[in-house]
Amino acid sequence: MRTSLALVLLATLGVACGGDSSAADSDDSPRVDPFERGGVHDLSACAAAPEPAISAACAAEPTAVPYALAVCGALRGDNTLTVERTSASEYDAVLAVDGTSTTSAPLVVRGSFTSFGAIDARNTLTIDGSLSTAGSLTTSAPVQVAGDVSVASSIDLRNSLSVGGTLRAPEGSDVSNVAGETALGPVVVDRALACESAANVAALVAAQGREPLDEDHDRRAVRISQPTDLTLGCGRYRFDSLEVDNTLRLRVTGPTMIVVAGNVRIASPMVVTLEPGGSLEWLVGGRLDLDNTLELGSPGREQATWLAVAGDVRIASPFRLWGRLFAPRSSISGDNTFDLHGGAYVGALRVAAPMQVEPSAPVDLRGCSFVASP
Repeated sequence: MRTSLALVLLATLGVACGGDSSAADSDDSPRVDPFERGGVHDLSACAAAPEPAISAACAAEPTAVPYALAVCGALRGDNTLTVERTSASEYDAVLAVDGTSTTSAPLVVRGSFTSFGAIDARNTLTIDGSLSTAGSLTTSAPVQVAGDVSVASSIDLRNSLSVGGTLRAPEGSDVSNVAGETALGPVVVDRALACESAANVAALVAAQGREPLDEDHDRRAVRISQPTDLTLGCGRYRFDSLEVDNTLRLRVTGPTMIVVAGNVRIASPMVVTLEPGGSLEWLVGGRLDLDNTLELGSPGREQATWLAVAGDVRIASPFRLWGRLFAPRSSISGDNTFDLHGGAYVGALRVAAPMQVEPSAPVDLRGCSFVASP
């Protein structure tokens, strides 16, 4: 007797949509609910691999710069932010901000940092590459830059600025606190990001809801109420919302897409790992609230995992991601630790707990429409 995948998902994930959550077997046997208490389930039978959504929005553009962290709105650093650079990257530009950058805690960038808006460094700033802004540069704490510094508007250096290259700033700038070479005159800093062209995650989610799916992949509002361990093969799974109120472990063995039309709330530990041959695109049409730990992806498989969110993201518990976070119209509130092994392209970013961005493997942003050419 074969139990349909819809039955397994509805019972195992805990349907929260009222009515009888059981489903009929394919052989018209009586309605049963064998997985109502969670447990271990292998759903890896592979039907058809889903067409990619996020990666399809990124066609090859060899001239685009692969930033490790791209922020389309304002960057507010109330706790330590460290952005590393993989030695395999051909670029040293690892942090780009389209809005203003205000750092009240140490900011360490193991490459270059460009901000189209003003930079207000209220705590130490350590840049291993170059630093540039189309706005003003204000420093209230020591700033060390190994390369050049380019400021198109004005500078207000209330503390020391150490420059390994050359500081380029407007004529008449006060450079008395600068240790290094200076060149005063007109300065032009181009916008690094084309955020208005970013793929719309809400539209991508809506497009995934237009095509009818069979009962094995039906949309439901689901709630994890019992410890659950699922193995997923290739396929597309759609839900109205997702609430994780008990431990959930997902193993992905083939090309998989998870589409949640509404909100996702993680209130118990959730772990998602990728087996060899597995890849994951997880699209969220609403908010993502992390009230408990989330570990998503696997080391060495960063290119195989996408998390795309249309709404805001609240990180209230530790978050570890091996992959790419794509949320260019979202506000990210990092109230707990965020360890990112890969890349992130977000709207506004507030760092209230330590955040580490470490592209342990090259994360290729080339082709993502919001990344401008260097």
